[in-house]
Amino acid sequence: QIFRHIIQREIKDPVYRHLSRKFTEWTYGPIHVSLYDLSSLDSFEENSVLEILAYSSDTPNRYKMVVLEPLNKLLQQKWETFASKRFYFSFVSYLSFMIIFTAIAYYQPLRVKPSFPVEFTAGGFLWVSGLIIILLGGIYLIFAQSLYLRRRRQSLKTMCSDSCIEILIFIQAFSLLLSAVLYGASSENYVAVMVFSLLLGWVNTLYYTRGFQRTGIYSVMIQKTIMRDLLRFLLVYMIFLFGFAAGEPSLGAGCRLSCRKQFPQGSNCVFLTALVTLMGDAPSVSQNKSLAHLESTGSHAMYGGLLSVALELFKITIGMGDLDFQEHARFRYFVMLLLLLFVILTYILLLNMLIALMSETVTDISGYSKSVWKLQRAIAILEIEKAWLWRQGGKRRSGCFMSVGLNKKDERWCFRVEEIKWTDWAKDVGVLKEEP
Repeated sequence: QIFRHIIQREIKDPVYRHLSRKFTEWTYGPIHVSLYDLSSLDSFEENSVLEILAYSSDTPNRYKMVVLEPLNKLLQQKWETFASKRFYFSFVSYLSFMIIFTAIAYYQPLRVKPSFPVEFTAGGFLWVSGLIIILLGGIYLIFAQSLYLRRRRQSLKTMCSDSCIEILIFIQAFSLLLSAVLYGASSENYVAVMVFSLLLGWVNTLYYTRGFQRTGIYSVMIQKTIMRDLLRFLLVYMIFLFGFAAGEPSLGAGCRLSCRKQFPQGSNCVFLTALVTLMGDAPSVSQNKSLAHLESTGSHAMYGGLLSVALELFKITIGMGDLDFQEHARFRYFVMLLLLLFVILTYILLLNMLIALMSETVTDISGYSKSVWKLQRAIAILEIEKAWLWRQGGKRRSGCFMSVGLNKKDERWCFRVEEIKWTDWAKDVGVLKEEP
């Protein structure tokens, strides 16, 4: 309310009119056309209100401030005049870059030693052209994001809340250039780095959803849900998962040696997780007649390390695991009890709690998701204004320079806003008296 009063302050007394930031130009019924003073508001000036609201994550309720007039109409005017065209051009360019990157990665043969030079054919020319485009795109992305992060100089909290996608774009570009270096060094590991960069590239297309209202609001809900609920769920779930799986290393080499003696052909031991400590040595074929059938069908869980045990536990959590292990356990019933405890803690408790928290988060965010989306679009508009590629014509100044006082000395840059106030109009109509 204080911020609203400051930027919408209107004093009709002619003596103190120069202190106003809002001037009513004309009214007709419920329609009011007002002039707002843009001094210290527009991003044309340094340390403007728009920059503070967009880049200061410590400002409380900034998503509510950015939708107040004249900031709302000012940002809308900036978006419609120049920012939308540049944003859509950037989106089409990035999408074309990702399509070329995907095509190159899909048709890229696995070469330990790169073949240079390339054959002088149509396919070879297209392949080399695609590589050059990808390399130049990676250089541009890492250069642009480096300038962005240097300009912002954010704290860790601000980066996680406002610039997570920008950080992912930087990691994507760095991975792309690293894969190019590994490819030139004849290392097969370039494939994994390239695939990781490709995956991040498609995830980072979420950045461009802020240019559209429907997808932008949906993206806001996804980001808030991940930051608020999913990360906390994963933290607690990983504790439970590796806690129950931690018993596998305690078996040591002795149990593995016993398995090798009973299964000389390299069969894996049948273990269960943290419970695996209770299960003892692997059974011989003579002790379990169904083991050969299980091995042939692959229907039983094979546990050979901490990560594989954690993977099997994760499968059990989502209902894809195999529960036939208890037939080979030494402490069969106690193992079953611990497994049921794991299922209760993870599947019944944690997953349902996650669903409940996500529903509550979506319900809370739905009330102001449009405001958060407008804040994200405001950040995109300011970044387009500051981008070195678009600043050849200098900064754009919004509004018009005009006199708002009783004399020509009081001239300011103002922004014209058309407002409809039905409540004030209904109040005034109630006291009007027509002449007979």
